[in-house]
Amino acid sequence: MQARACGVLVQDSKVLLQRKCHEAISALPGGKVEAGETTEAALVREWREELGCEAVIIRTLWIVDNSFVHDGYVIRQAETYFEVVVKDAPDAFVAKDANLVVRLFSIAEMAELDFRPQILRDRLFVFPRETAHLQVS
Repeated sequence: MQARACGVLVQDSKVLLQRKCHEAISALPGGKVEAGETTEAALVREWREELGCEAVIIRTLWIVDNSFVHDGYVIRQAETYFEVVVKDAPDAFVAKDANLVVRLFSIAEMAELDFRPQILRDRLFVFPRETAHLQVS
């Protein structure tokens, strides 16, 4: 099982999403937790590496046990999603990684996207009071 840490940034009633240039799937910015790294440290590192931003973690929103097929392989991930703010947030986010596209999306625009994990689609603009544990299979 892989561990993944992602950030949920809502700014001006829009959520920040990323996707790989060659894929249609959009997701929350974040990435793999490296060996010996906490999920919090992984999130901060990933945002610095991919977005050039200093993410500040507010709290844990969701822990998702996710199972899906990607490129013919079954992937199981333990995903931790954090509410974040960004120090000196830019007017427009730009990916430092040339293989990524990042953008803020409104709830209406989200309806047109292939967003994963789908279980979070309707939760992105209404955060839980306490950390919620969700299972996707």
